[in-house]
Amino acid sequence: WWGGAPKIARIQIRTVLNDEARMDALEDGSADLIDNLGTNNYAALEQQDPDLNFVHLPGLYSYFIYTNLRVPGIADLNVRRAMMYAWDRKAVVQGLLRGDAVVDDSYVPLGVPYFHDDDIMHYPFAPGRARRILDAAGWKPGADGIRRKDNIRLAFDLTEPNGGNSNEAEEFQADMRAIGIAVSVRELDYATFIDNLSNFRYELAFLGFGGDPDPDEFTFLHSSQIAPTGNN
Repeated sequence: WWGGAPKIARIQIRTVLNDEARMDALEDGSADLIDNLGTNNYAALEQQDPDLNFVHLPGLYSYFIYTNLRVPGIADLNVRRAMMYAWDRKAVVQGLLRGDAVVDDSYVPLGVPYFHDDDIMHYPFAPGRARRILDAAGWKPGADGIRRKDNIRLAFDLTEPNGGNSNEAEEFQADMRAIGIAVSVRELDYATFIDNLSNFRYELAFLGFGGDPDPDEFTFLHSSQIAPTGNN
């Protein structure tokens, strides 16, 4: 510690996965600090408890949708590219998140600028382009409006942990429906959710990772680190 012995003798860290319970703990005094407060809760607490000290910093986490490439349909790169063009992430940031996030196409967040590289492929919101990509790849709308090819229907489950990004997931669901891809959203308890990820028992999953100011993405990206060996 640079300034001598710290004046805090002990820190107790509690893991509370429910946002409402975390808010209650801060308000009733059983917690002194909340990290990574959600945008809606931030706004509510700012109005209800003006005496709280709010610290706003660039995040070290990237949030995105995992795609299981072993699933028919998702395995087609054209489908994944179309999904990116059809997902109005800017509307999510400006609407649901009240501008409290940054749209990016890198898994390394802007909060670690030394490692962040903006010279990569970007995906602006372009649903017309998404539809053209799917049409050219042979994914044609069926009678129900959902695209299919070779008896494969573009209909997927999107899972997320309880208390996660349900509003964002619903926006994604609507954006995908607009280009002929059906998405159903399910919430799971966190342990089951992570177990499903590690064992490829999912199709789409909404989560994020990061938190390291000196990131080493070997376990997330290297071919030797495919789960359950690592986090790829």
